[in-house]
Amino acid sequence: MTKVMIFGTQDPLSSVIRKQLLARDETLVLYVPKKNQTTLLDPQRESMFQGDLLDLGRILRGMIGCEIVCLCEMPEPRVTWRIIEAMKLLDLTRIVCLVKPEESFLTDQIPETRATHKKHRSSQMALSIRMIEEAMCDYTILHLPAFLYECSPESDLQTSKDNQIREAELQVADLLAQISEQPTFLAKRTLFISNHLS
Repeated sequence: MTKVMIFGTQDPLSSVIRKQLLARDETLVLYVPKKNQTTLLDPQRESMFQGDLLDLGRILRGMIGCEIVCLCEMPEPRVTWRIIEAMKLLDLTRIVCLVKPEESFLTDQIPETRATHKKHRSSQMALSIRMIEEAMCDYTILHLPAFLYECSPESDLQTSKDNQIREAELQVADLLAQISEQPTFLAKRTLFISNHLS
């Protein structure tokens, strides 16, 4: 049984991942910002810590006893550094990061144009990823396909697309479950989940 700490529980994919991990008898710790609410799927094997994403002490308290950290959403660099700090203080090295296409971040300034905003998001995402890769962590970075986050109008193809989304979600969740059972699996690897599943 592995204890996994999960950030980014507001992302719909996190629910699929949590269900898959719980089905394998893992124990989960959810770190949830104060302004957000998350319902526990299994109160006996899930616990929740609420706090500021920059609160190192709070993150540390939630992380104690965990063996793997999972970021269901890539945080902005200041938050990424807090998570890395906590992991180093606890000698915890295993982290899994899910990266959305065109990832967005909370920032202190609002860029003036869409172009500069897109460039800013891209540079922030790259910085967070580089921080994790360069830290003393056994990382796995999973780049997610765009269709997981695309909204499309109703059509005859919608059912097929829904099935494809479900397959991709289960593929990601299964990778997380395999890592929880064998922490060295896919360590120091960056993977791109296919946009077209066969």
